[in-house]
Amino acid sequence: MRTLKTCLVSEPLPRLIAIADTWDIGTEAASVDELADWLSKQMLEPGAAASAREALPIGARKALDALITSFGRIPAAAFERRFGTLRPMGPGRLERERPWLSPANPTEVLWYRGFIFRAFDRTSVNPVEVLFVPTDLIATLPQPEGVQEAIPGNTGSTTNTAAPQSVSTAPLGEQRSKGAEEQPSRGVGDHGVVDVLLDDITTILAYIQNYEVRVRSDGGWNGEARQAIGPMLRDSDGVDSETPSGRFGFLLSLIARLNWLRLKDKELRLAPQTVAQWLQSPPLAQRMTLFAAWRADARWNDLAHVQGIAFEMSHTWSNDPVRERTAILEMLVRWMAVSSEPWQDVEAFVEFARKNNPDFARPDGRYDTWLLRDVHTNEYLNGFSNWNRVEGALIRFMLNGPLRWMGIVNVHATRIALTDAARQLAAGQVPPPTPENAPPRNDVFRLEPDGDVIVQASARFERFQLARVANWSATRSEDYVYRLVPESVTAAIKQTIPAPRILQFLEQHTNKPIPPNLIKAVKRIEQHGSEARFEQAYLLRTKDADTMELLLTTHAVRKAMIERISPTCALMRQREVRAISSAIIRTGLLIDL
Repeated sequence: MRTLKTCLVSEPLPRLIAIADTWDIGTEAASVDELADWLSKQMLEPGAAASAREALPIGARKALDALITSFGRIPAAAFERRFGTLRPMGPGRLERERPWLSPANPTEVLWYRGFIFRAFDRTSVNPVEVLFVPTDLIATLPQPEGVQEAIPGNTGSTTNTAAPQSVSTAPLGEQRSKGAEEQPSRGVGDHGVVDVLLDDITTILAYIQNYEVRVRSDGGWNGEARQAIGPMLRDSDGVDSETPSGRFGFLLSLIARLNWLRLKDKELRLAPQTVAQWLQSPPLAQRMTLFAAWRADARWNDLAHVQGIAFEMSHTWSNDPVRERTAILEMLVRWMAVSSEPWQDVEAFVEFARKNNPDFARPDGRYDTWLLRDVHTNEYLNGFSNWNRVEGALIRFMLNGPLRWMGIVNVHATRIALTDAARQLAAGQVPPPTPENAPPRNDVFRLEPDGDVIVQASARFERFQLARVANWSATRSEDYVYRLVPESVTAAIKQTIPAPRILQFLEQHTNKPIPPNLIKAVKRIEQHGSEARFEQAYLLRTKDADTMELLLTTHAVRKAMIERISPTCALMRQREVRAISSAIIRTGLLIDL
C-alpha cells in the first residue's frame, strides 16, 4: 500500500482540513501539496500517532486495532459491515456539513482523522476495494494488546489472430514424459495450490504460442498483445506500460533469460523442447529453474527499477545486480534464521542490513561514484547519508518486487515472512522423478455442454495444450475457464490437430464423457468451418432511404459499414462510431448517438 503523504496529496482540501482539525495541527500551507506534506510530517512525528490512537473513542480504537492485526488493510465491505458505512461526500458537502465534528460511526472517526484511506488491491485475482492504514503511519502505531481477531476476507498478495507457427510439444492427449507428473500438493479444495508465479509464466507461454506478439528493440510487447493478456494474468502489474516494467516486465525478462524465445520477423516464437520440458516438470523444479535464472541474470538491474530514482550518465559507472541480490538474499536468510517469529518488520531488516553489511552494493565503500537522482526533488543521492534512499530503497523494492514475485517472501503491509517455497529452495528439496509409465492425469478438465472447459490451476502443462484448441475465457481463484469456439478449433485444425484428436485430448483429461453436442459441434467445424458468430456493432438508422444513400456517399461511413440490412438500416463497426459521427456532422447533418 501507499505512504501517508501519497495518500494525502490525492485527497480534497476539506478532508485535509478535517484531519488537521482533529489532530489540532495548524493549516497555514499555501496549497494542497504543501498541506499534505505538512500534515504527514506532523502525523509521523514520534509518538504522535500513538497519542492520537489513545484519544480515539473506544469503538474507533477497536476498529483501528482490527486493521493493525489484519496487516493494515481489510476489504472495505467487510470493514464497513462491522464498523459502519462511510457516507459518500463531495468537497462541497464536506465544507457545508463538516461531518468530522459529529461522525456517524467508528469508520468515519478513523476516516476524518486520517488513519484510513481507500484503494483497490490489484494483487489478488480480482481487484478488491480495501480500507488501509498507510505503511509509514502503521509503523508508528503500537501493536494492540492481546490477540485481536482479524476480519475474515482480508486480502493478501495472491489480479486475435492465431499464430501460424506452433510449438511441437508432445502430441495432444499423450502421456506426460518421465519425471513430468506434478507432485501432490496441499492447497485450495481439490484443485491444488494456486501458484501465481507458475500460473502466469504458463499463461504468457501459452499466449506467445497461440497469438501474434510483436516486440520492440527493448523487448516491450505491442499494445494489442498487452491489452489481451492483461485479464488472463493473476497479477497484471506492469502490463499497461509500453516499456518492460513492473512484474510483467520482470517475467518477460525471466523468460528471455532462459532462452525460451525466438524472434522471427519481429514476432516471438517459443523454443519447443526447452519450454515443453519445463512445463512437464514438477512445480518445485519449475520454481528452481526460474529462481536460478533470476539469481544469475545480470541484464535485469533491480536498482534501475526502483521508483523515484533516476540513473544519470550510467555509461560512466555500473552497479552489479547479481552481487546485490545475492547479498540481500544471504542477509535475509541469516536474519530470519535467528528469529522465532515468522513475520518480521521490513524496516527492521533494512536497519539490520545497514548495521551489518552496509557496503553490500558498493564493496569499495565509495558513495560518490554512482550518479543517482531523486526524480521528485532532483537532488543527487551522493554520500553515505543517502544510504537509506538508495540501498534501503533497493532492499524494499527487492522484498516487495522480485522476492515477492518469485514467491520467496510473503508481504503484508510492513511485514515479511519467508514462504515454504523459499525453505524448499534453500534446502534443495526437488521432488523425485515420476515412475515411468505413470498414468496421464484424467481429472483436470471439466467440460460443460456450452463449450466451457474448466481446467485446474495446477494442471499447467495440460492448460498449455488446451490453449491450442480453446480460447481463454476467465481466470478464477482456483482454476481457469477456456471455451471451444470456431476460431480456436479452426486454428488447431490448421496446425494439423484434427477434430478426432481434439476430442481424444479432451476426453483423456476429464473423467466424464464429452457431451454429445460438443462432439457434433467440433466435427461440424472441421467439415463446414465457422457457421455462426456474434459481432459487436452499432445500428445506423435513418428516417428514409434517401438519407441513408446520402450518408453512404461519405467515405468514413462506407469504410465502417459491416452490412446494410435494409434501405434505412446498416450495421457499423463499433470502434469507428466516433469517426462516423464526425464525418456525418461535417456533411451538415446532426446525428444522435
